[in-house]
Amino acid sequence: MNFMILGGTSYAAEPSREPSPGDMVFRIETAKQKFSLFEPVVVTYTLKNASDSLIKTHAMMGYDEHHLKLFIQAEDRQPAPWYSGPIADFVGQEDTIHGPGQSMTESVVIFYNDLSKSVAFPKLGRYKISGKMYLGNFPKSIFAESDPVQIEVVEPSVVDRKVVEILGSEEALIELLKNGPGQYCRNNSSPRCFEELRLLSKQFPESGYVPPITFFLATSIGWEGAGVTAQYSLETDILRDFLSHWPDHPLAPSVTGTLAYAFHKSGKEREAMEWVDRFEQKYPSRSSPRHLIAQSSGSR
Repeated sequence: MNFMILGGTSYAAEPSREPSPGDMVFRIETAKQKFSLFEPVVVTYTLKNASDSLIKTHAMMGYDEHHLKLFIQAEDRQPAPWYSGPIADFVGQEDTIHGPGQSMTESVVIFYNDLSKSVAFPKLGRYKISGKMYLGNFPKSIFAESDPVQIEVVEPSVVDRKVVEILGSEEALIELLKNGPGQYCRNNSSPRCFEELRLLSKQFPESGYVPPITFFLATSIGWEGAGVTAQYSLETDILRDFLSHWPDHPLAPSVTGTLAYAFHKSGKEREAMEWVDRFEQKYPSRSSPRHLIAQSSGSR
């Protein structure tokens, strides 16, 4: 054991400790505190190595990897888990190396809870959102936990109510945000459904509902499926309109990355790389679309 002398007195020095996954710091946040009833909530989460050494974890930042667990607590209830998509509790063991001071950031949109089969924030009032990130088994499971974030769900604004009026009802708004414009328009009698949804961004840019509707519309138009032909040019136009209307919206990083990939899908590689560069300069802690584009190019 090493000793050190302080003021003429000898003390046993604590042995140096190597940084471990338990030294990782996890944080969640929202861009604002108040949301209209049925407005999707974008949660941004960051995992940071607060030490001055390399740390190895098994963390994977994508929500679909099931490493991120989020919980919602209404004022009068216990925290309840939130799930979107297939409900699973599987975690992998791939190594992730975190450099000294390095941060990794991603976002997820909370709207519908597939576990409770209901809207995640179904009524007015205050809610707390908390979360934890799986870091691996060393040899037991380790999670980094965040402090809770508080939001308040309030009455829709006048502009929000106009959007609901155009859609026809709150139920129509919920269907649109839950299932996406593709399914919504297949169930809608209007032959101009997509065009009418696109007009919302021009008519009501102040509404909290319209940015996510616009983003979901673009990704629906850019999706190639059975009997569906993707319209990449229209997709890129809508995504650029989004960034023009809401450059600082919490969905802007996802929109920027999707725009780069949309240009790649349409064969416009120069534009795709320009947007990749913009993405990497503006959002250095987020996963770059460069990897997705390279992977797509290699599979062709």
